[in-house]
Amino acid sequence: MSDTRAVVDKITRASFLSGASSAKWISFLQTYEHEGASGIPDERASAICGALFSLFPSYPSEALVDYSRHALVNDLVPLSSFVVHFLRAARNPMMHNTATIDLLVRLILERHYANHQLTALGSVVAFNEPVLGVLAMVQDGLWLVRTAYTLPISSFHQPLQPICQLLVLILSCVGDMSHISTNDAVTYYTEASDVLHTLTFQTDLRHSLDMFLVALNLVLGDEAKVARETDLIHAMQMAIGRYDIVAPGVGSDLVSSGLIVYHLLIHRGRTVGCGNDAHSLAMLLALFRSTPSTLAGFCTQILLAAFDILAQAMARKSSVLLHRDFILGRLPRLLKTFTAEVQSDLGEGADPTEALQAAITEIFTNHVDKLNKCEDPVESAAETGPQDRPAATSTSFIFCLLKSLLDLDLIRQPFALLYAPTLADGPKGAQLEAMELGLSPEQLLEQKLASTVALDEWKSLVDRAAQDYALHRCVADLTLKKFASLSRSLDVDQLGTLCKLLSLDDRLLEILSLHTSLRDFVAYGLLFLEDFDYETVGDPQSAVTLSGEVVLFVQLLTYRYQLKPCRFVVDERECKTIYLSTIYQTLRPSTLSPEDRTLFQAWSSALFDKSSEGIEDNLLRMTNPEKLLYLAPSLFSQAIAATLTRAIDLDVLKSGVSYFLGGLLNWTLVGVLNYLIADINRAGFNALCQFEVLQSIFASPGCPKTVLQICGHSLLRLLSDRKLEHVKQRYKVNDTGIRQALSRVFPPQKEIKTPWPNVARNAVQEVIAMSRAGSAPLLNISSCVNTLGPIQFLALLWEGLSLAASNGEHSSARQIGVFCLAAVLPKPHPPLLPIFINNTLPSILTNLDAQIHQQTQSNHIELLGEMLATALFRFLHFERVSQSHMDSGSRSSTQLARMLTSALTRSSSSTAPLVLQRVISSPGFVSNFPGSISTT
Repeated sequence: MSDTRAVVDKITRASFLSGASSAKWISFLQTYEHEGASGIPDERASAICGALFSLFPSYPSEALVDYSRHALVNDLVPLSSFVVHFLRAARNPMMHNTATIDLLVRLILERHYANHQLTALGSVVAFNEPVLGVLAMVQDGLWLVRTAYTLPISSFHQPLQPICQLLVLILSCVGDMSHISTNDAVTYYTEASDVLHTLTFQTDLRHSLDMFLVALNLVLGDEAKVARETDLIHAMQMAIGRYDIVAPGVGSDLVSSGLIVYHLLIHRGRTVGCGNDAHSLAMLLALFRSTPSTLAGFCTQILLAAFDILAQAMARKSSVLLHRDFILGRLPRLLKTFTAEVQSDLGEGADPTEALQAAITEIFTNHVDKLNKCEDPVESAAETGPQDRPAATSTSFIFCLLKSLLDLDLIRQPFALLYAPTLADGPKGAQLEAMELGLSPEQLLEQKLASTVALDEWKSLVDRAAQDYALHRCVADLTLKKFASLSRSLDVDQLGTLCKLLSLDDRLLEILSLHTSLRDFVAYGLLFLEDFDYETVGDPQSAVTLSGEVVLFVQLLTYRYQLKPCRFVVDERECKTIYLSTIYQTLRPSTLSPEDRTLFQAWSSALFDKSSEGIEDNLLRMTNPEKLLYLAPSLFSQAIAATLTRAIDLDVLKSGVSYFLGGLLNWTLVGVLNYLIADINRAGFNALCQFEVLQSIFASPGCPKTVLQICGHSLLRLLSDRKLEHVKQRYKVNDTGIRQALSRVFPPQKEIKTPWPNVARNAVQEVIAMSRAGSAPLLNISSCVNTLGPIQFLALLWEGLSLAASNGEHSSARQIGVFCLAAVLPKPHPPLLPIFINNTLPSILTNLDAQIHQQTQSNHIELLGEMLATALFRFLHFERVSQSHMDSGSRSSTQLARMLTSALTRSSSSTAPLVLQRVISSPGFVSNFPGSISTT
C-alpha cells in the first residue's frame, strides 16, 4: 500500500506541477496499472484521493478539480471513496477555499445524479459501509455545513446549498443504529441538534436532521435522554450563565443598564423598542445572563438607570411626562415578565419578589438622591420622611412607583407600606369602583369603553384611565382594538374622528408607543384607505375630509416614530404604502397616462381657474385620494409656473392654495411643502412665488399640526441656511411668523453651531463623559449611523473608546463598545458586529502594530479582545431567546465567532495573535464556540 501511495502521489504531483492535462495524468496512472504495480482497486482509489487532497490546500485550482472529475469518470476512484476522503480533508482549515469547496461538492452531486442511482446508497455511500462509518460521514458533513458559514462570501461560488444537498443524501443512508453505544448516540445527537438550532439552511436538510434526531431518541431511550437533557441544561447554565465573568467590573455601574433602557425608550413603538414585549424581554435577558450580577443587583441597576434618565430629562425640561410614563407604567411590566422568565435560572424555591424588594431597599438606603431628582419641584419641597426620603404623597413619584410595583405583585404590601404608608388607605376611584363590582380595574375599563358609542365620551374615559399608570397597558390595548374594529368596518366617520383625536393628544400617543407596536395602527389605517369606496358615499366632501385625517395620522406615526422602511401586514395581507410617501417630485402633464392627465387637468381647473365654481362632488367621487396625493405637488408646480408667466394672477394662486388649508385637502400638504422647500433650495433668488406660497401655508391656522410636525424640521433648516439670507431679506420673508407657527409643535430650538458630521463624534464623546461622571449614558446609535454610515461610525467609536481606555476608563469603554456591537438596530440599519469584524478590525490591527508605547498597545489589545468576546457572548444570549435578529439577514453568533477567529488567524498583523488569545481566553467563548477555537 505504501508503495502504491508513494508512486501515485509522485505521478499526480509531477503531472500537475508540469501542467499536464487531466487526460494525460489518467494515461500515466493507467500505464502504471497495466504494469501490474498499482495494487488492489481500493488501495489505488485511496492513493489517488490522498494525492489529490494533499495538493488542494497549497494549490486550490480548477485544474485539480478537473483531475478529480476524470478520476471519477474513468472509474479509477469510486464516488463513495471520493466522498469519504473529501469530507475528511475538508476539516483542514487550509482547504477552506470557497471556490474549491463549492466545485468539489458540485462535482460529487453531478457524478451521483449522472449515475442514475435511485438512492445515495451505492453511490455517495458504499453498499458495505458500516453504520458507524456512515455516522462518521454525517459528523464530517455537519462540520462542513458549519464551515460553509465561515467561508468568505463570493458572487460566483455559494457552497452552502450543495453541501446541504450532500448531507441530505448521506443522512438517507443511515441504517439501523440500535447497536451503537449510548455515548456515541449522545455525541451524534448533540452535534446534529446544535447545527439544527443554531444555523439557517434549506427545508430538506432540516427535515432530514429532524428524522435523524428522532431515530437517535429511540436509541437513547427515556432515561438516557432525561439524564442527557439535565446535563445539557446544567452545562448551558454554567457555560453561558451569568457566572462567567468575561471581564472584571461587568454590571457594576449604570453604563450597560442605562444604554439598554435608553435604547428601548427611544425606539418605542418599533420592533426593537419597549413596545415589543418579546424584543424587550430578549434584551434584558441577554444583558442579565451575560453579566455576573445577582437578580437583585440587576434590578437595582435597571431602576437606577431609568431614574437617572428621567432626572436628565427633567434637567433638560424635555419629554419629562414620557419618561415618567415609561418608568411608572411600562418598566414594572417589563420587570414582571423578566423576573418570571429568569425564575428558572435562580433555582427551586427562589422568589423574584425578594430580589425586587432588595433592589428597592438598596435604592432607598444608598441612592435616595436619585429619587429626589425624579420628584416634581413642588413634591421635592415637601417634608421628607426618615433617612431624608422624599414624602410619599398620593401624587409623588415614589408613591406611584411603589403602587405600580405593588399592583403587579412585584413587591408585597407590608414592604411597600414601609416607604409609602398612605398605600394603606385602600383603593380609590376606579379601583374602588371595580372592587365593589367584583372586577379588576382593567375589566371595568373594558366594559365601559365597549358600551360607549360617542367618541368624545370614549376619549374622556381614556384620559381619566391614563392617570392611573397601572391601566396604561389596558388603555393601549383597547385603543388598538377600537382602531382595528373601525378600520375593518370601514366606518369613516368614527375612524376619521378617532385619528384626529389621537393626532392631537401627544400623551396618549406616547402611551400607545410604550405598550404597543405602532405598526399595527399604521397597517389598519392603510387597510381602511385601500378598501374604502368613495364613489358610493352620500357626502363625498365629508368622507374625503375624514379619510384625510386617517392619512395624516398614519403619516404622523410613520414620521414621528420612524416606522419606515417596513412591511405593514394585516391578516397576511400586505398594505400599499403610497399614503406614507412624502412625494414631492413634480411631473409634467405630458408624462402622465391619459387617465391621470384628464384627472390632473380637471383638478387644475377646479383649483386655479378664475372661472371655476370650486370642487364639485363628482370630481371627488371620480378621484382616488391616492392619485390626488400623487398629483398635488405637480398641481402647485404648474400653478406657480403659470403665475410667473402671468397666465394666472397671484390672487387666483392664493385662492387655489386656500383650498389646501381646509380639511378637504390639507392631508396632501406634506408632499406639497416638501416640493416647495426643495424648489426654494434649488431656485434661490428666483423663488419669490414659492416663498409666498410657503409662508401662506405655514402661517395659516388651517395648516394641520401633523403637517407642521412632519415638515417643520425641513423648514427650520431652510430658514437657518445662511445662503438664503439675502433672498429672505429681498422677499421680506416673515421668518418670525413662521417660527411662531412652528412653536405650536416644537419647543424653542437652540441654534446648532456644530457642523453636521461632528454631531456623531460629539455623541460618542458625551456618552463616555457621562459614564465617567457616573450617570446613565444616552446614545442613539441609529442617529449616529444615519449621520455617518456604519463604517465611519465604528471607526469613530473605536477612536473614542481607545482614548478612554488609555485614560483609565477601561470598564466603561468596554461596556459602551459591547452595547454598540451587540445591539439589534431597527431596519434598515445592518448589524454592526459583522461590519466591525470585516471592515473595522483590519485597520485597528494595523494601527495597533504601529503603536510604539507598549503599555498603550497592551491596553488597546485587552479592550479589543474583551469587547469582541463579550459582544459575541451577549449576542448568543439574545439569540437563544429571540430569533428577530435573523429577520435582517444577520449571521448567527456561531458564524460571527468563526468569522472573527478566521479573520484574526489569517491576518498578517503582529498583534492579531494577541487579540485572538484574549478572545479565546474567555471561558464563555471556549464553552460556547468550540468550533471556532478548533480552527485557530
